[in-house]
Amino acid sequence: MFKEVYKVVTDEFIVSIVNNEINGVKTKMVEKNTVRIYKDGYIGVAGKLGNVSLEELEKEAMEKLSYKIEYPEDPTCDTKKNVTVKGDFSDVEEFYEEVEKLLNELKAANPSFIFFDKEKLAKMGVRMENDKGLNLKYNASHTEFSFVFKHKESPNIIDGIIEYASFHYNREAFLEYANTILKSYENKIDHFDDGKYPVIFLENSMDYKSKFYDALNGLSFGANSSILSGKLNQKLFNDNFTLYQTNNPEDNHFGPFFDIEGTLNNDFRYNLIENGVLKAPYTSKKYARLFKLPLTGAAGGDYDDVPKIGFVDLHISPSQKTLKELIGERKAIFVLISMGGGFTPDGKFGAPIQVPLLWENGKFLGRLPELSVESDFYKMFGNDFIGVSKDALIENSDLRCVAMELGVKKNG
Repeated sequence: MFKEVYKVVTDEFIVSIVNNEINGVKTKMVEKNTVRIYKDGYIGVAGKLGNVSLEELEKEAMEKLSYKIEYPEDPTCDTKKNVTVKGDFSDVEEFYEEVEKLLNELKAANPSFIFFDKEKLAKMGVRMENDKGLNLKYNASHTEFSFVFKHKESPNIIDGIIEYASFHYNREAFLEYANTILKSYENKIDHFDDGKYPVIFLENSMDYKSKFYDALNGLSFGANSSILSGKLNQKLFNDNFTLYQTNNPEDNHFGPFFDIEGTLNNDFRYNLIENGVLKAPYTSKKYARLFKLPLTGAAGGDYDDVPKIGFVDLHISPSQKTLKELIGERKAIFVLISMGGGFTPDGKFGAPIQVPLLWENGKFLGRLPELSVESDFYKMFGNDFIGVSKDALIENSDLRCVAMELGVKKNG
């Protein structure tokens, strides 16, 4: 028998903006404590919110061993690592003052718009240790800026959103990006010819890669209910397409570098698709064992759950080219807002783009009419895949771009 402790503390300071003015602030601290007891192939889990007695949780977890919940997996042991990522703001007062300055500069440069949403300074501390020599610690802070905008003459509730999340902050770079987007939005371009175009998504967007979360889930993959089941080690996608699971802060991953089973990967990354070849779905220890798959460290669950497959952060490896170099001299469509699209079970893709921007020769030129895009799962990441830019729209942010050829047509 042995004991394992998992503790997560999150501390958020949130500044609310309503109708171009700071409307209030809120602090939110949440502490989650978990004790797991392992004995004879079974697990007992007890978890509670707040500052609680670990002795009480241990007693409760011991009692839950009587439930006979099987957990034959080997524990992570003899592993010690401590990672700290310091953000750019020393305290909440400094962050509040920066939000105020940023909002005032946005309003001054863009008087035709109304801004609202929530700006966040987030801190996280995670500790995991057990009787078998596991001792992992993660501490970090990052900022999340989100400015929903509405043009003053627009009948819409919202017209778009400009977001920026990073461990590091650069006001000038963010303002340059935001002002560029807003000026482009105001320049309405009515003429558009249907056809096949490079379409640019933010690499962190779920709009275009949601299928991978379903298709690469270790449970659905192993149970033969995934579109990719049975295709391990087959060449399925573009030579330049590498998709990886990441817990690496360098990828603007804002969580711990390990999963809740204490699994950590080399470089905190695991390639699931490498140069177009399917290498693995994402797995927890249970499904790696059950289906004889590689273990990728994708265990998750709430503080009182038995570990299971959780949400993973999936990224596409960047190319050696800038976005301008990837697109060349062609016209491209940048997806600012897309809601209501997705994939069919057999991989057909379709999505409306409510706010498309025209991008050409390295610049945003204007707002196109509402469009629709369509393609197929294997085409999007196969022959029609263009690549991920090595540069981000804001340096040191999560705003890299991915481009692919899609069928595009004007709505209506």
